[in-house]
Amino acid sequence: MQGKSQVLMLPTKLRVQAKEMRVEQIGNDLWLHPEIPAEQNMGQWLSQFYASTEALPVDFLASRHDEPAQKRDWT
Repeated sequence: MQGKSQVLMLPTKLRVQAKEMRVEQIGNDLWLHPEIPAEQNMGQWLSQFYASTEALPVDFLASRHDEPAQKRDWT
């Protein structure tokens, strides 16, 4: 091995449709994670949404009346 990189060959049935992969070593195991583009990252999108949106009022849905849950026979 020259340099600081290695190549990992995966079988065709494990083909990943990502341009980049993140590799983590957990104990003796390697975990491969496809890098998700920012526009497809739901966690990042939600963080940005909540940061740029006003919080709901305290009395939001206070006047809502929910019907009682249906009785079900789970036997």
